Amino acid sequence: MTAYVFDQQHRAHLLPELTGWDIVHTTGGACGAFSVTCLYEEAMLPVLKQASRFRAYHKGMPVFTGVVDRYDITWDARGKTVTLRGRSPAALLMDNESRRGDYVNVDLEYMLQHHVRPWGVTDIVPAAVKPLARFTVRSGQSEWNVLREFLEFSGGLCPRFTADGKLLLDGTSGGALRVVGGSTPILSAEFTDDRCGVISEILVQKTRGAADTVKNEAFLARGGSARRVLNVPRALSYDAMRYTGEYQIRRSKENSVTCTLTLPALFEAFAGDTVRLDANVLGLTGSFRVNQSRCWARGSQYGTELTLAVWEVW
Repeated sequence: MTAYVFDQQHRAHLLPELTGWDIVHTTGGACGAFSVTCLYEEAMLPVLKQASRFRAYHKGMPVFTGVVDRYDITWDARGKTVTLRGRSPAALLMDNESRRGDYVNVDLEYMLQHHVRPWGVTDIVPAAVKPLARFTVRSGQSEWNVLREFLEFSGGLCPRFTADGKLLLDGTSGGALRVVGGSTPILSAEFTDDRCGVISEILVQKTRGAADTVKNEAFLARGGSARRVLNVPRALSYDAMRYTGEYQIRRSKENSVTCTLTLPALFEAFAGDTVRLDANVLGLTGSFRVNQSRCWARGSQYGTELTLAVWEVW
C-alpha cells in the first residue's frame, strides 16, 4: 500500500514505504479511521506539520481518503518511525456544531448548502428524497447528525463515505458483491445475537391527545419484551407518530445481530458492500451487508476483518 498526505494548498507528498497500517471503513454510524506507520527522517517534519488530508492506494486503487488528526514520532530499538492517524471525511461534519433552528418545507439541496458544503464536503452523490414539512435542528447537534437525521426522516437513507472520499447520500447503494463459500480461506468467524437494547414496542403518545403503539413483530415473536414510551408534540401528525416509533425500533436493532469474518487477504471488501455467505463454518447463509471493514498489516501478518449486519433478515 502507498500513501500520500496533502497540505492546505492541495500539494501531495508521498510517504516512505509503510511498515504497517490499520484501515477502518464504516457505513455511517461511526467514523472511519486510518493509522499508518513508516520510517521517519527529520526532513519530513515540515510536511507532517502541514499535513491535513490523507489518501492511500492498494494496487492502484484508492482504499482510504480522510482527514489527518495527529502524528506520533517514535525513536526506539527499531529506529525512528512516524505514525499518522485520522478519520474519514465524516470528521469534517462531526467536528462542526450546527446552529439550532426549525425548518418548514426544507429540501435536500438547502440542507447540503447550509450544513455540508461549507465544511469542505463537496464531492456528493445525490439521492432522491422528499422535502420535509417540518425539521428541527437541536442545540448541540453536529452537522453529521443533522445530515443523518434529515436523510433518515426524508427518505429512510443513511449517508456514508467511499474509499475515494465521495459522500453517498444513499449509503446502501454502490457496494460490490463478495462471495464467501466453503472454499474461501477464513482465519476466524464469530456470530453475535445480542437482545439487550432492542426495543419490542413503543407507545408513541402526544403530550395531550392520541397514542399509538408501534411493535417490533419479529422481536416479539422471539419472546422479546422491552417497551418504551415516547412523548411527542401535539402538532405531530398520526403518520409522523408511527414513523418516529418505527425509527426508534430500527435504530435499536442496528448491530444487535452481527457476523464477523477475518480473511487472510487485503481489502477483501469495504463497508457498504454485500457479502453472500454459502456453506461457511458457522452455518449462516444469505446475503448480508458489510457494516464495517478493517484491513491491517504488521510485518508478515495481515488480514481483513468484516463485520456483517444480519438483523434485517434474522
